[in-house]
Amino acid sequence: MEFRTFRFTGPSGYEYEIREQNGADEDILSNLSDMKTLMNLTKFIAAIVIRTTATPNGKLTIDDALNLPVNDRYAIIFNSRIFSLGDEVEFEYDWGKENGGKVTYGQDLHEFLFDYGTAPTEDDLNQKPDAIPYYPEGVRLINHEYTLSSGKRIKFDCMTGKGEQEFMKLPLDKQTKNAPLLCRNLYLEVDGSWEKVENFTPFTAKDMAEMRKYILSMDPIFKGESHITNPTTGEERTYPIVWAPNFFYLTEE
Repeated sequence: MEFRTFRFTGPSGYEYEIREQNGADEDILSNLSDMKTLMNLTKFIAAIVIRTTATPNGKLTIDDALNLPVNDRYAIIFNSRIFSLGDEVEFEYDWGKENGGKVTYGQDLHEFLFDYGTAPTEDDLNQKPDAIPYYPEGVRLINHEYTLSSGKRIKFDCMTGKGEQEFMKLPLDKQTKNAPLLCRNLYLEVDGSWEKVENFTPFTAKDMAEMRKYILSMDPIFKGESHITNPTTGEERTYPIVWAPNFFYLTEE
């Protein structure tokens, strides 16, 4: 059976071609066991990407999809949603009985995507402040080296689906502010050799602030939040758009 396809460039500069979603994809996405580890999204990505420049053979295995940079994974998911189901996502938010109750909102998903085939202008960034960020070094996604002001030298990779999975597997008492840095394959140079960072004892508080700032400049985080306003009180909040019940599959009326 032939399905429609769509080509686009991801935040890294890798190119992807996806096919239209089908009923089997809904089963992949709704697998309760895989949802606990985000493997449902990984298997979904591997299923719908039919061609890519991200791998030597132009295909994606499940392991390949797991190791894609996080922002490319989001770009695949958002482009697939627009291509297969439409660019508008409606969702309901309950502000509470005393504050107006349930309100329905609509989100244009194009606000979360740039044309990643061209370098962003300042105007582009200002017009879409919530869009999935570009990787400033393009497809150079691993072995970023940086020397802190203290002289300590670090090395890290951009976050992948595997790194996200590792973070989710951590016990709650280990899911700290700096734990995501460890999930980026973080190394410290010690006596001319690279040693994997297991904890942050070797770093001062100033080291940590500088390290976080640099890593996030090379590997910017996408929040995926829709901004909503209570029409009764004027209160503003954010809503994680991929949590909308009809983001991945249209709900029945």
